[in-house]
Amino acid sequence: MGIFDKSSRAGEEAAASHTAGKLCTAIDSGHRVECHYHGGLRLLEPLCCGVIAPGNIEVLDCYQVSGYSEIDEPTGWKLFRVSEISSLKITEEPFSANRPGYHPDYSSMTAIYCRVSVDSKDEPPPEIATTPPPIPQGPEETPFQKHKNLMRIFRTSHTPPAPPA
Repeated sequence: MGIFDKSSRAGEEAAASHTAGKLCTAIDSGHRVECHYHGGLRLLEPLCCGVIAPGNIEVLDCYQVSGYSEIDEPTGWKLFRVSEISSLKITEEPFSANRPGYHPDYSSMTAIYCRVSVDSKDEPPPEIATTPPPIPQGPEETPFQKHKNLMRIFRTSHTPPAPPA
């Protein structure tokens, strides 16, 4: 059974932005959120909010349930920059903390503001590469390329869900 763990918050002061604070409210209550991100409305299950390096960027680790996707993947694991989320609304729809592929003890974040904690007695942690793939750096890298590279790191850190039976 899932447990929404408020004790994993690294202090209320850590959630510097209003959006990150609102995301933590949704995470603590176990409710889905709606937001605009990169051109469209999305319905998300927020699972972890914090900071990722390089650049100390606030990010949201979430599972997108439905909505817009610029890469034609309207459902699945996503990593969003908090600063690029707009029109954030906490819905009344609860979600299960036991999302397949999510493990609260692994995160590529350097600081975690809040996260969902699950009862993982029956589920061992996923096998994860200890070193994420390198992120190419350079002046010619566009914001889309930076986002794409962060998503690549994110996807390699999550176990894909089991195929439907």
